[in-house]
Amino acid sequence: MRASGSLKGLLVKNGKIVAFDGTVERVIGEIARNVEAMSDETVAKALLALADQIRTLRILNREPV
Repeated sequence: MRASGSLKGLLVKNGKIVAFDGTVERVIGEIARNVEAMSDETVAKALLALADQIRTLRILNREPV
C-alpha cells in the first residue's frame, strides 16, 4: 500500500494528474487490518488487485505528460 501511495504522490509531483478510485485501497486496508479473519482466497485477490494498481501507476509514471 505504501508503494501505491508513493507512486500516486510521484504522479502528482510530476504534474500527471489522473483520477483515482480509492475503493481498492480502502478494501485492501480493511483486509490488511483483519487479515487473520480473511480467507486465503480473499487475501490473494486483494494482493492481485494491489499489484495491478501498482503496475498501472508505474506505467502512468513512465508516460509523457
